[in-house]
Amino acid sequence: MALGTYSELQASVADFLERGDLTAVIPDFIKLAEADINSQFNLRDGDQNTALTTVPGSRFVALPAGYREAQNFWIEWTYGRGDPLRFVLPELLITYSAPGRPLTWCIDGTNIAFERPVDQAYSVTLRTSGAVQLSDAAPTNLLLTNYPNVYLYGALREAATYLKDTEALQIWSAKFEEAITKAKAKEGRNKALVTLSTEPGIMQLGNRRGFNINRGW
Repeated sequence: MALGTYSELQASVADFLERGDLTAVIPDFIKLAEADINSQFNLRDGDQNTALTTVPGSRFVALPAGYREAQNFWIEWTYGRGDPLRFVLPELLITYSAPGRPLTWCIDGTNIAFERPVDQAYSVTLRTSGAVQLSDAAPTNLLLTNYPNVYLYGALREAATYLKDTEALQIWSAKFEEAITKAKAKEGRNKALVTLSTEPGIMQLGNRRGFNINRGW
């Protein structure tokens, strides 16, 4: 049984259900499963860097289209990537009226907000997590390639919910949870190679920055 593409996944779900009258709703089962998958973990092939430019005199930069979740944010200098700006919760962002180089940021509605208006147009990069989403135009992805059981069991669980089949729901829910737990653990090992470092939670005041253990000041 092939499970490498969107159409093959739909066919496999239909085979497991042994129902010829559900063809039209099988894409909905897959989409609902994807919504749950995307809410639980991020797959590495969805990560991407988006280049943005700040507007002099403004504290805000619009989030890119399709924004889902931020991982990191930094200024690009002529010599290369700068230290990541410090993220704070919107309600904890202390703002200043004097323009300058931004040091902290938060997500404020549909914008990135800084603690002060910027004094020039900075080239900045936002690293984000993307969502998995199969379609006829995007028939495969890393999740389906490496973890087809996550997709299959997730879709079958949604089908059992639709059919109000309590026994099948218990079976496919258990298989889905086991499959996604193993997938999350394996994906997590891709980030486990990062060297552990600590940094005191010193809030920035004016142009002062928190101590960085990597640079030593």
